[in-house]
Amino acid sequence: MEERALVRYKMSRQTTVFGIAATMLLLTGCATIFSKSDYPVAINSIPDQMSVVVVRSNGDTVFKGSTPATVTLGAKKGYFKGERYTIRLMRGDRAAGETTLQATIDGWYFANLLGAGVIGMLIVDPITGRMWALDTEVTIVAHGSSATVPDLDIREISTLTQEEKDRLVALDPPKPRD
Repeated sequence: MEERALVRYKMSRQTTVFGIAATMLLLTGCATIFSKSDYPVAINSIPDQMSVVVVRSNGDTVFKGSTPATVTLGAKKGYFKGERYTIRLMRGDRAAGETTLQATIDGWYFANLLGAGVIGMLIVDPITGRMWALDTEVTIVAHGSSATVPDLDIREISTLTQEEKDRLVALDPPKPRD
């Protein structure tokens, strides 16, 4: 009789351990297991040693310093919302260059389709913020810098600021061939 009780106890313990493991698997998302929610972002500028300000989408300044710098930034803004940062180079009190760093969906988030399923995709990863990823390196070229910049930058005129539109130079139309 004692042997049967021992066997039942062992089976009960194995069932409990299996149940806990299965519950843990169901209550975690793949991005939560394999990803992170905060990223060290290396901020570089051309030229070096520029003042830099990092501003969160809600307007809060999260970093002031000089380049090169590494700043830890959170990728999550809210439930199913990735954070966006504006990184601005400064010359005195004027902006000398600017870029936006936008959180994108982490590839591990889609691994939920293979494992954790709906709970991981709709609850765990969005709540933890680990469904989002940030680029870990940003380089900004300051306006008026003597650094090498791309030869050609094609953009729609509707995306230009008024200052950029004022600097446009009209090209002569091509002359007809004889």
